Amino acid sequence: MRNQIATGCLAVISATVLAAASLSPVQAQEFTLRLTNVDPPYSEVGDLKYPNHVYGMMQAFKNSLEAFSDGRIEVEIYHSGRLGDLRENLESVRAGA
Repeated sequence: MRNQIATGCLAVISATVLAAASLSPVQAQEFTLRLTNVDPPYSEVGDLKYPNHVYGMMQAFKNSLEAFSDGRIEVEIYHSGRLGDLRENLESVRAGA
């Protein structure tokens, strides 16, 4: 369920950012998009260390959006719950923070 919420939030954010990025260069402004995830960027099982799939999607989104916007949009990724837990993150989105 937690991954479904995170994926849903990422989809809403993606649609909003892509709509903003499609504005003409005269209308577009530079801004920073902050993405948050409560999971760590890497998971460990025994001696194996592998990237978390949500963190990997966030990195791919960051790279694509920054390239697509020609640097007008900067994406900051906050992992491991650095901006709060799921409830706090959803409340922030609802409040428009």
